[in-house]
Amino acid sequence: MPQEPFRVWLRCVATTVSRSGNRSRRTTRTLWEATDRRIGQVGNGAIEVTLSFALLVGQPPTTLADAFPRVHWELFLLLPRKGLNYRATFHVPVLAENTLLPE
Repeated sequence: MPQEPFRVWLRCVATTVSRSGNRSRRTTRTLWEATDRRIGQVGNGAIEVTLSFALLVGQPPTTLADAFPRVHWELFLLLPRKGLNYRATFHVPVLAENTLLPE
């Protein structure tokens, strides 16, 4: 498979909602972000990219969807190509330190 350069971003996003009467306003801001460039393998309808990011200590974990402020982490990949660019966004759960997962 041919190798191609990808741009990748990992970011932590907080969403808040403020209400005034019958109106509500949703505000989104980036709390933390890292970017990188990687070489990936592209071919046969598949894309393979190996990624790793070091998170700073003290970053907020992912919260439940109905919690406000809501915090979520997303991974964004971009493969610029002539004609049609490949873009994908993935939500990545980030757990608090010392969180025990069920077995």
